[in-house]
Amino acid sequence: MKKEDLLSDIKNNSFCSYPFTNIRNGMSHGYTPCCWMQTQQLVGPANTTPFDYYDGPEAKELRRAMLAGEMSEYVKAMCQRCFYKEKHFGTSPRLMNELYDPKILDHYAEDGSYTGTARNLNLELNFYGNTCNLECYGCHSGDSTTRDRRLEQLADLDKRYPRTNKFPDTDLLKIDQAQFSDIITDILDNADRIKSISFCGGEPMLMKSHFRVLDALAGSGKSKFISLSYVSNMTIFTLKQMQKYLDRFNYTHIQWSCDGLGDRNYYLRYPTNWEQTLSHVDEIREYFLRTGKGSIAGTYTPSVLSVYKIKEVFEFFEKRGLKKRPFQIYNNLENPDYLRVNNLPHPIKEEIYDDVKSVDESVAKQMMQSPITNGWIKAKKYFDDLDSLRNTNWRQTFPELAGY
Repeated sequence: MKKEDLLSDIKNNSFCSYPFTNIRNGMSHGYTPCCWMQTQQLVGPANTTPFDYYDGPEAKELRRAMLAGEMSEYVKAMCQRCFYKEKHFGTSPRLMNELYDPKILDHYAEDGSYTGTARNLNLELNFYGNTCNLECYGCHSGDSTTRDRRLEQLADLDKRYPRTNKFPDTDLLKIDQAQFSDIITDILDNADRIKSISFCGGEPMLMKSHFRVLDALAGSGKSKFISLSYVSNMTIFTLKQMQKYLDRFNYTHIQWSCDGLGDRNYYLRYPTNWEQTLSHVDEIREYFLRTGKGSIAGTYTPSVLSVYKIKEVFEFFEKRGLKKRPFQIYNNLENPDYLRVNNLPHPIKEEIYDDVKSVDESVAKQMMQSPITNGWIKAKKYFDDLDSLRNTNWRQTFPELAGY
């Protein structure tokens, strides 16, 4: 299929830029091009290096089908979450992620193999662990050590809460130093193909072994051609700790995870110190404005508790230079399912529909879907149980919902 046809009619073919531009991994789920894609078998950092995966048969087959515009069974299986979102909500991460340079496709053969010299890849890696200082109220246990401990307490409190799926230590450096070193060597050997490296968590500032990758690239002299990207709660991300890296890499973009202002963010991303966090955000933003070495943006996850003030949050982002219109929201809180936005009481949905739509129409469509059975009742039970353990008060923090 012609490149021009692929890119001009993406809605009606299988093409997505992620398999061409992204390598993502995690110790618990292996390699994929993105966080939305299904993993069919565990090929992960414990036994495979990033570029061995990228140049291997699974990744090549995805690219082959997409270059042909072919909606193969393999593509349908791997990309089902995006296709579902497109069918029901009109958009998806696949459609929102534009290929930044169409000429990149010239570097691939028809069978999906890489044949060129393009610096086109983003490494979205996590083989550094899941240490985190926050317990966001909808977080998965595998993404935060603090959240994992809280979920175990909830399961002790009520057997209807499932026990967490305990993962082994997810810091590969502690598990297999030789494999950790092999991955760093693989990254250095293929540094000319790397456009950027992304770090999420856990909280990257607490995942100490990720600094080993930064130090290796900086020491090799290759860091000046590579950009960095962070997803951080910004509670402990400081200029003092990070400036030496910000200076040595080409550019750094930070996504600040923030779902509400003040006390609301304290509850949703417990126990965030709002004023301290905001001071870190402002310090980093001022540094980037002064040096031109990076940018910082707010990133937001709609959920049953956060969405009521969505317009206020995005106006705050916009005013502080952390978001520009048109807004696009990639994330949604999906599990546990009773925390999804569609479980709000119907009068609340009607009250805030226009505000939500003014920020992101697809979120408004998701919100207006039918709730799950007893979704709001289950959500309230969860909030009450969480409050009993944390000494918080959801009714006081979210008074608009207290009467339902």
